[in-house]
Amino acid sequence: PETFYLREQARLLERLGRAEAALAAWEKYAACYQVHDDDGLEPDSESVLCRARLLDAKGEKDAALALLRGHPAAATPDEHERAARLLEAELTADRGDVEGLRRVMTQAVKDPHTDSLLALAEVLRASGQPALAGNLLTQAERRASAPAERFRLRVAQLRERLPDGAPVTELPPPEILLPLLRAGAREAQAERSFLDWLAGLAAREVPKAAAAQWTAFLRAQASSGPDRVLAAAALCAWLPQGQAEDFAAALSAWQDVARHDEDRRCLESAAAVLLRAGRAREAWEAAALAGELPTLRRQGRHLPVMVAAAQALGEEARLSEVFSEVVHQSPPGGERWQDWVTAFE
Repeated sequence: PETFYLREQARLLERLGRAEAALAAWEKYAACYQVHDDDGLEPDSESVLCRARLLDAKGEKDAALALLRGHPAAATPDEHERAARLLEAELTADRGDVEGLRRVMTQAVKDPHTDSLLALAEVLRASGQPALAGNLLTQAERRASAPAERFRLRVAQLRERLPDGAPVTELPPPEILLPLLRAGAREAQAERSFLDWLAGLAAREVPKAAAAQWTAFLRAQASSGPDRVLAAAALCAWLPQGQAEDFAAALSAWQDVARHDEDRRCLESAAAVLLRAGRAREAWEAAALAGELPTLRRQGRHLPVMVAAAQALGEEARLSEVFSEVVHQSPPGGERWQDWVTAFE
């Protein structure tokens, strides 16, 4: 019973901002397990994580790291265990301990939790260990069983290979995109991240011969690849390095094969990329086609991105048409009312 009381007391003290008192409560909580160390029980991962965070905040980084390393890994990690692993990686990286980071990686890849793996890869990259980050993502992608999770990890691998803002002296062959196009499923946030990454890459100075090779590859994939919808969206993101007729090729691919909710979402993401590139007319056409796709989840033919596209084109009539449809939905804006409020601000 005492441990339950101490845990709630420690949580309350943390919420009140009384760090010293909270740490003392967590220490007393852990001491209860030491008194009865013959029962084989260890302090739970929440208490270890909270103690380590409080020690780190006090500047006792070595003590925090020793605490985290001394806690045995759980067979089934929970959110506290994963957060503790991430904190251990951050503290290990601060010390420049590469071998320690490798030990953390070994434990992490045994736990197929994509969010924590991506967060760990970011810690590795930020600590100046891009090779370790790439290795972690590769191992995680090989272990992933769900197609959508493989898609997320493959997008992260691409971004790790060609980071945002880094100078591009030479482009790798466009075939590096094939694993992504063959993933078998897409995840919404990773899909947007991929298109944003590709658009950022297209906006940089890249060798002309390599850019032409990428354009030809994407056009071929949009015509007959394993994921024509995504390839066509990628072709739109690559338009600054491509040709005017590439959008027509993308539109043709979408008209041929786009049928599902996830395709509608992909077209909307492509429209947003086109709009940011200053191609409002193409953005409107992509969004209009997306709005025509059948769906059970979204109401109406218009999408929030169409507001900015109509404004950029100076089309007041189109803007009025969109507004009229949105306000007559029940409730106004439907399930995406927040997106519509943002669009009309």
